[in-house]
Amino acid sequence: MPRSVRTACFSRIASIVLIGIAGSAACLSFASSATAQADERQSADRTTEAIAGDTAPLRTEPVDEGGDDARRTDGTVEVIVTATGGPRRAIEVPQATTTLDEKEILERLPQTVPDALDEVPGVVIQKTNQGGGSPVIRGRTGNSVLLLLDGLRFNNSTFRRNNQYLNTIDLAAVERFEIARGPASVLYGSDAMAGAVNVLTRRFELGGPPRLGGRLSTQFSSADKGIVSHLSLEGGNRDFGVIGGLTFKNFGDLRAGNHGPNPTGAVDTHGRQDPTGYSEIDGSLSAIWQLGEYDTVDFLYLHSRQDDVPRSDRLIPNDEQPIAPDLRRDTAPQILRWYQARYQYDHPGDFVERFEISAVLQNPEEARRRIRTDDPGRQTNEYDEILTPGLAARLSLRVAPDHLVTTGVEGYYEQVRSERVDVDRATGVRTARPGRYPDGSVYQSYGIFAQDEWELADDWTWSNGIRYSVFRVRVDFEDLTVGPVGPFGRESETFDDVTFATGLSHRVADDTWVYGSIARGFRAPNLGDLATLGDFSSGERVPNLDLEPESVWSFEVGAKHEERAWRGGAACAVAYYDDLLGTERAFTLDGQDYFQVANRGRAVVYSLESAGEVVVVPSDGDTAEHVVFGHVFADIGRATTENEPLTKVPPPQGELGYRIEQSAGAWFGEVYARGALEQDRLAQADLDDPRIPNDGTPAWATLNVRGGIELGNDVSLTAALENLFDRRYRVHGSGVDAPGFNAIVQLDWRF
Repeated sequence: MPRSVRTACFSRIASIVLIGIAGSAACLSFASSATAQADERQSADRTTEAIAGDTAPLRTEPVDEGGDDARRTDGTVEVIVTATGGPRRAIEVPQATTTLDEKEILERLPQTVPDALDEVPGVVIQKTNQGGGSPVIRGRTGNSVLLLLDGLRFNNSTFRRNNQYLNTIDLAAVERFEIARGPASVLYGSDAMAGAVNVLTRRFELGGPPRLGGRLSTQFSSADKGIVSHLSLEGGNRDFGVIGGLTFKNFGDLRAGNHGPNPTGAVDTHGRQDPTGYSEIDGSLSAIWQLGEYDTVDFLYLHSRQDDVPRSDRLIPNDEQPIAPDLRRDTAPQILRWYQARYQYDHPGDFVERFEISAVLQNPEEARRRIRTDDPGRQTNEYDEILTPGLAARLSLRVAPDHLVTTGVEGYYEQVRSERVDVDRATGVRTARPGRYPDGSVYQSYGIFAQDEWELADDWTWSNGIRYSVFRVRVDFEDLTVGPVGPFGRESETFDDVTFATGLSHRVADDTWVYGSIARGFRAPNLGDLATLGDFSSGERVPNLDLEPESVWSFEVGAKHEERAWRGGAACAVAYYDDLLGTERAFTLDGQDYFQVANRGRAVVYSLESAGEVVVVPSDGDTAEHVVFGHVFADIGRATTENEPLTKVPPPQGELGYRIEQSAGAWFGEVYARGALEQDRLAQADLDDPRIPNDGTPAWATLNVRGGIELGNDVSLTAALENLFDRRYRVHGSGVDAPGFNAIVQLDWRF
């Protein structure tokens, strides 16, 4: 990208931030005077009982033994932001949600962000290759699940249906995950039809005397001979803090298990899937300033570079494709650049309870290389770069002691640069061709929403929301013609949608809530749907600008319980999809199939989930605590228009484990089993997919153990033995088999 373009973009972002901060100061100056009387009217206990906002990194808060607040078994209140747009006790939210804090993340020993989500109830991680990881929620994946980074859109208009982009976020920069299952389109707009995953990054914890510190860790895993090393330094005082970190990753080829069925009959050596390995380097920098008693400004920069990431499912032969379609197919490099600036005001109980304005610039790059088996003399090089400045603002007003109104606006402006070159491997002659997307394409998205949270009584809460979104796309195909399709020239399309959600929660006992909700979600066709050119499965893709947004109506009921002795929940949901987008064959030319995205009709997905943990032996302060934990969930989908199962829906699966933890947290150990039933409910698209066996993905189960101990001087050792019986299995829809027996060890020093 020309330096002048980047300079202009940074100037634009800086201007947005300054305008936002100035506007915030003016707004809050007015609010402080307008709410002086409101402060007197508020009861003192509202302020003291209010949940801490997201001015600082959100944490669960300890509660007293005698309180009637919902409590986790570790004595903390679980708080979630993603589902409601502001901090709220998760037990009161009329939606199935899950949070993962930093302690839980570290204990699970994940290598990547997708790995960290692999044991979340209701979530399946589908991997086309080892460098990928696309969360499947409520039977849907890819761009039907919205990815958020600090509450801002991470999805862009080129996200594919099974995407690898979540893996570009450095896990070491993450403090917390929040997962909302079911539509979240009122707050976040397009793509949040099946759910949303919010990745919340670390900030320096303000307060206290000046201090310096950091973290040094290294992890080794035997199944892929993977090494992950991280170094971070941090420093600050009560009003300012900064954190900077570097992470290095190197993964070898992944070894699958040696026992059990070979799901696709993949051809490999001693279970080693060649090629699956790749390397990665990540960097992060964050800073936070305390401007006043209630407001902060913070900044974040994330950078990630992955090299030589193979598209393994196209390179490893199997029963479905005895001859691999490609001799070479990889991403080199894939780069994430994320710049973020945010102003936050948080004063629980005040008339202006929360205000936040964020500016973001996302600048990812992706280069791909391909040599087809049937055309070994030609290498195709593709390159895409996306520049997306965005602005989002949100305001929460406590209009009455029991009434919180939140409004917000957001806008994103994407510009896409796309190139493709064919290289004659014998002569070196380069021939330019149209890129994967029309070069210079523009995709704009804007939204405005309002949400009302109303405490009808001590035991009832009611949430309502509405959103209007509009999308504009401009492309120039330069009179492109592909067979009978075209010519395409300068084209523009506009899509809009009105989204609605309502939910009612009722406390039926001190620590038990039941809820019901109705929500509408949608997804506007993105650039990848409308205008992609190039390879797809066994053919080629052609544009289709005659698309409509897909939508969903979701109906959900559930129950939640949370106290020291046990906590858990269950939910049942049904989702009705309309104008569902999918790929279909458009025509065949010279023996080559050409595909395009089209509105395929209607579908329905039924979802059932349950999760919980029970303290079977409580700790008395000197003895260890014993906990049984587990979850189970199932999604059944059907494409009603085509009268066949919905594609890529995972089978029922679950987890059951037993955990022992020393009361002071000095050590823990657990044994757990995971597994899934066979998935033989296959759509025609599944039968055509070489990643899925024609007779279905076999059932699987693994037994695993892990534990950790504090060695002293802020040094901890954590280890795991996964897949103890070395079973060979594959997560449904994935392009590689899961790891076989895998020994993992991590040494962590906090200083």
